[in-house]
Amino acid sequence: MAQNNFGNRSLMVRATILIFAALAGAPAQAAECPLETATTNQGDIFVPPFTLHMLPPSPPDPHPDSWDSAVPMSITSTVSKPCTVSSEVGIVTTPIILAGQRYVYVPTYSGSESRLFVIDATTCGIMWRSPIVDAAEITATTQGYSLPGHPPLIIAPNCLPEKP
Repeated sequence: MAQNNFGNRSLMVRATILIFAALAGAPAQAAECPLETATTNQGDIFVPPFTLHMLPPSPPDPHPDSWDSAVPMSITSTVSKPCTVSSEVGIVTTPIILAGQRYVYVPTYSGSESRLFVIDATTCGIMWRSPIVDAAEITATTQGYSLPGHPPLIIAPNCLPEKP
C-alpha cells in the first residue's frame, strides 16, 4: 500500500510539473501602455518629462489649440538630449498624447487635410504617420485615436500603433 501512495504522489508531482511548465510557456497578458494627455502654455506643450517647443498661435487664429510650423518643433527633457522634429510635422493641434513615457502622438493639419504622427520623444524620429484624412478632425479615444474614414487607431501595449 505504501508503494501505491508513493506512486500516486509521484504521479501528482509529475502532473504539477507539467502544469507549471505549460503555464510558463503560455503567453503573458500584455500590459496596457500608459497614456498621458499633454498640457499647453503659449508655445510650449508639456508631456512630462518632455516639453515640445513651437510657435504659439497668432491671433486671430481660428484654432486656438494649434501651433505653427514656421520653426520646426523641438523637444527637450530631463531624460534625453534636445532634438528637432522633421518639418514634415506641420501645424500641430490637440489632443497630444504621450504613450509609455516615450512616444508622442501629434495630430497635424494643413488646410483641409489632417494627419497623425508618432514621434519618438527621445530622438525626434518619426516612428509612424497616418494616411491623410480629408476635411476631418482627428480625435482621441480611450484606446488611441479616431481617424475619420479609417479604422480606429489602437495604441498597442508596446505604445506604438497596433497593426490592423
